[in-house]
Amino acid sequence: EGRDYNLAVSSNLYAGKGKITINGMKYYTGSTSVTFTINKAAQSLKIKKSQTYVSVGKTASVTLTGAKGTKSFLSSNESIAAVSGSGIITAKKAGRVRITAKSASTSNFKAASASVELNIVPAATASFKAENRPDGIQLKWKKVTGANGYYLYRDDTRIAVINNGATDSYIDKKADSNGTSYTYKITAKASSGKSTLSKSVSIFRIKAPVLSSLKNNAAGKASMTWKKNAKATGYEILYSTDQSFKSGKKIKKLKGGNTVTGVITGLVKGKKYYFRVRAVKTVDTKTIRSCWSGTRSIIIKR
Repeated sequence: EGRDYNLAVSSNLYAGKGKITINGMKYYTGSTSVTFTINKAAQSLKIKKSQTYVSVGKTASVTLTGAKGTKSFLSSNESIAAVSGSGIITAKKAGRVRITAKSASTSNFKAASASVELNIVPAATASFKAENRPDGIQLKWKKVTGANGYYLYRDDTRIAVINNGATDSYIDKKADSNGTSYTYKITAKASSGKSTLSKSVSIFRIKAPVLSSLKNNAAGKASMTWKKNAKATGYEILYSTDQSFKSGKKIKKLKGGNTVTGVITGLVKGKKYYFRVRAVKTVDTKTIRSCWSGTRSIIIKR
């Protein structure tokens, strides 16, 4: 009697239909047949991502094992991340994306797919600067596209979480130790996660000197004094007839941290001049400046 059987693909069987007929021999007469179908087997796929978080502008990869057919890759959102035919992912903008790997059907195996999710996070800021201010160290940076905020670190300790992607500055009021070196780091963040990239900058805290006296005690000259900053390697005097120092300003540079006096010559009698002074520290080839002192003015009467 003929019967039908369903079988699965194995190392000795291939997908398709077949029929086996058994005929009687010697003392037996007659025959019987068996019809069978060998079904396509399922592919056992395994997909692996090189990383979960990828910063904009960087690449990652996915690999697929267990595939029996032709492999292909698909991104759920090409504007967030694109994927090549070999599984190389290029991060384009912050967001979450699903990468699906497919293996086409073959004569013996069904089509199959597997997927993973990746978090595309912001890039690093293009610019990060630090400068001395009267009330601490001011940090300035260029806003990062797609960021909804930033993490700020001083010497590897997080000092602030900024939850506004449009913010581009911060004053660290606790960094106020004269002559101390501080290193800052900024990392952008988004709803998809924290960037894998960061930007760093180092600066010495140099406090501004106090301009204690300003006199016109000789023809066309102004002399001034200030309190020494023991951490300075020099000073700069800024002067102008413009109170806002936007026009006609000049700077005189003085070497030596022990310098506490300065003389400006060539001033015009009868005119009013405005003066400021700041401390300078040179470290290797880098020059670091304090903020300017308060402004003092004098009319040249000699």
